[in-house]
Amino acid sequence: MILRILKIAALLMALMPAPIAFASGPHEGQMTFGDVMRLGQDGKLKSIVVLGERQAVVETKEGARAAATMPLNQTWATELAKVGVNVEFQAPEQSTLGLSLSIFSVVVQGLGLFLMVGLVVWLLRTARSKMAVADFVKPHEIKDPVLFEHVAGAAEGKEALKDIVDYLRDPSRFDAVGAKPRNGVLLVGDPGNGKTLLAKAVAGEAGVAFMACSGSQFQEMFAGVGAARVRAMFKKLRKAAPAILFIDEIDSLGKKRSAGSSSVENDSANTLNELLTQLDGLTSGSGIVVIAATNRVEVLDPALIRAGRFDMHVVVPAPDQKARTEILKVASRDVELADDIDFVKIARGTPGFSGADLAILVNEAAILAGKRSAHQVTMADFDQARDNKILGGTRGTLMVDPAELETIIVHESGHALANVLLPACDPIHKGTVTPRGRSLGHIATMPLKDRVLVTRTKFRAELVMLLAGRAAEEIYFGADMVTSGATSDSDLARSEE
Repeated sequence: MILRILKIAALLMALMPAPIAFASGPHEGQMTFGDVMRLGQDGKLKSIVVLGERQAVVETKEGARAAATMPLNQTWATELAKVGVNVEFQAPEQSTLGLSLSIFSVVVQGLGLFLMVGLVVWLLRTARSKMAVADFVKPHEIKDPVLFEHVAGAAEGKEALKDIVDYLRDPSRFDAVGAKPRNGVLLVGDPGNGKTLLAKAVAGEAGVAFMACSGSQFQEMFAGVGAARVRAMFKKLRKAAPAILFIDEIDSLGKKRSAGSSSVENDSANTLNELLTQLDGLTSGSGIVVIAATNRVEVLDPALIRAGRFDMHVVVPAPDQKARTEILKVASRDVELADDIDFVKIARGTPGFSGADLAILVNEAAILAGKRSAHQVTMADFDQARDNKILGGTRGTLMVDPAELETIIVHESGHALANVLLPACDPIHKGTVTPRGRSLGHIATMPLKDRVLVTRTKFRAELVMLLAGRAAEEIYFGADMVTSGATSDSDLARSEE
């Protein structure tokens, strides 16, 4: 409807004629400038009334009137005045029709401008309203809820979150003794360790609604949208209670507030203030728990993690060897496995892998089995998938000169010999001189168990093993024949230091 009105207004404005000027009184014909000057010189001209820049009404001494177009240069007026012609300059008179059309034109232009401004304001308000109540605050209906048994590893995290599950299942147990439930829980850990999965498992175990969003979803180009989204989110959360709200990457929303005065910083601070206000508004019997996740807890605003808000911090670390074994078993449930699969051995060879890394490892092994049209995934597939992830794929197109290949063999032999002679080193799993990624050869070790602390003896043994490749080249070929192949070993040795 508004667009139609605007189109009609624009059409009327385009077709609107300019105000029409009419001389006062009737007049006949049209005179040229030359005719006017001849009549004046002959003494037959009585007066000239100039209505505009060039339009004039001429009257003869006989009483005849006519219209004339006069030049902008007004020297003619002086000449005619000398011969007794009365020359008068006045504003043109408008007829009633001309005046009405002028007023109508002004009204239409003002109405069009008013409608355009109103339309822009309406569109901005509608856009902000739609962005504030976006679908990301809609509760997720999970047909197959995630339970703690689906979350392999993270035993400490599951144990810490059981209190939340008990509260959501039966709040009266805590109310009876006057205990106040924790409304805010912060999951801290590196990416891929299962923070989101733990939050879903809490909702699944408690049988409550689960709402999820990301901290970055509160940042928009329009000022005030972030705070409006927070209000809309908590409004829906209260309607869905009992429920869990999961905010992933909360560091995007809850960074420390600075003293800056830019519009972006002010809007981010307003959004964070609104979140703090909503958290304080959660009562003990609301049936709402807010779980947030971050891997950068040091950048969070102190007001966000103070007592009474996100005061319960649950660390979700990288899985240890036992946890990695359990994760591999869970991730391989839908994969056809051969009889030679040893998850304990795979877990030993993947120290530092996150849960997501292990899931990708299982999938990569299945892809390798599919590429060779096998019906089962073997231990060799897992071994190759691990090497591809750590070292990169094989470089089959790289042509190595026989003399250089001899150097590579001597270099890797030096690593292997040092490993055997130093008991503190982890045992060798495999050695290869097949180029992979940036490496021309590799000696892979496999620790017998995960370590929390490392002794000085082991550090020195690892350093000797790293430098043994270059030493072998120098002993076998001479000091002048040492190659650049030991560059990566030297870099690792410096990092060990």
